[in-house]
Amino acid sequence: MARFWRILAALLALIWAAPSLADGVEDARPSVVRVIAVIEVPGGVRYGTGSGFAISPTRIVTNAHVVEMVYNASGPSGIGIVPGNTRKRIGARIVAYDPARDLAVLEVQGARFTPLKVYGGAFRDGSDVVALGYPGNVDELTDATVIEPQAAVRAGGNFSNMSRIDGVEVMLHTAQIAHGNSGGPLVDQCGRVLGVNTFVTRNERGDASFGFAISSSELRAFLKRNGQSAGVVDDECVPPEVAEARKLAEQAKADQEKARAEMEAKARADAERQQQLALIQEERDNRMALSALLLVLAALAGAYGLMAQHRQDPENPQPWKARIGLGGAAVLIVIAAAAFLTRPSLSDPVFPAAFPAASEEPDAASKAAADAASAEPARKISCTIDEGRSEYYAADPAPVALSISEGGCVNGRTQYAASGDGAWQRVAVPKEENVVSRLTFDPKAMTYTQERWLPDAETMAAARAAKDKLPSQSCDLPETGRKQLADAQRKITSGMSSAPDERLVFRCKAG
Repeated sequence: MARFWRILAALLALIWAAPSLADGVEDARPSVVRVIAVIEVPGGVRYGTGSGFAISPTRIVTNAHVVEMVYNASGPSGIGIVPGNTRKRIGARIVAYDPARDLAVLEVQGARFTPLKVYGGAFRDGSDVVALGYPGNVDELTDATVIEPQAAVRAGGNFSNMSRIDGVEVMLHTAQIAHGNSGGPLVDQCGRVLGVNTFVTRNERGDASFGFAISSSELRAFLKRNGQSAGVVDDECVPPEVAEARKLAEQAKADQEKARAEMEAKARADAERQQQLALIQEERDNRMALSALLLVLAALAGAYGLMAQHRQDPENPQPWKARIGLGGAAVLIVIAAAAFLTRPSLSDPVFPAAFPAASEEPDAASKAAADAASAEPARKISCTIDEGRSEYYAADPAPVALSISEGGCVNGRTQYAASGDGAWQRVAVPKEENVVSRLTFDPKAMTYTQERWLPDAETMAAARAAKDKLPSQSCDLPETGRKQLADAQRKITSGMSSAPDERLVFRCKAG
């Protein structure tokens, strides 16, 4: 009996490591685990291994045949859950079992996992798929060996078609799986569960082998019958590189539309300016023509007055004729001068006021770009994992690179709040995933810490409600806004348990 428990304890010894690659499949790997079933038999112990994946923080889905011998055992037996890299000993028990569909749910004791989403939409033939798990030809176990820390093995292939075997809907695919993959997930490029790998075709004659996975519709029905909820999504899978390409294309289209709108506005303004210039020029010509006409009339009136003055009849003088001619000439000269002097000018200040030049007040995006360009220089740092100070649940830790300004602006877009001891912190509360994260950069100790809590539903709802009250986390926050951000973040983390479920500590250096 003691030997039985020693072997089970040895099979459960690993180190939990953190994922860092930015694609959906890599994000899913930490949620995939080894499943080890052990029973005591005469003269020793017997064990079997398979794979499984988290469907909730404390529930693991696997194949029924992986845990069948424990389910039917009459003597000492046990099930162990082994994440990709941990020294923790994690026990589990069967809470749902369906041999007809080869599915089972295990409840984990003393650990929490990030659950995977189940895809519930249509899936096209020929689409890329990835099998995650621990195939026996890669992950060999014997009585004398201890499981070596290892992330779930990923094997790519294509979805062929749906089929039914013994009344159960299964997916036929070409991803390479073997003994030990049983119970592991078949996922899309976004890391969403399409099915549960269960067996492969034989290929003794050299034919290509195919894998079979119990479909997500069978999985969802099984979970529903057993009162187990699961996160189901049916939106299109958009890999990060495709999303980035779409974002760039949309930005380019927006820039083109903006440039076209600016050109059209400038063309309209130029046309209006030319039209106004033509009107002004016409008015100038009319005023100058009127002045010239009035001067001609003034000359004629003056000539009439002078002739009337010199040709007066001594017997019948008429001085009023000379006065009328000379006075009329004077008046006409004054009117002509007024018409000439009041003609509109091409440099009249009314013109640019009515038709402003193309330069306008910069829009918000241009102003933000200008502010960012003139902002204080950011400090670039690179960080590597400090395994001795970390406790985490995934594999393949990778360096972290970021830039931070003296004011706590990270990567030029996200404002971190001052924690009061010289460090900068950000609290993240996603809308869908039940996890709360606190990211801390300490410039004095040159450390970058990632802490994650996996709270219950009530605590998560409270954290999301508090998150909705957070001020903007953009880098243009004023000083008062930064203080409000720090207070709001402290309220969120104060509602968590005293110790985070995961804690990664990175050693940092400049550059």
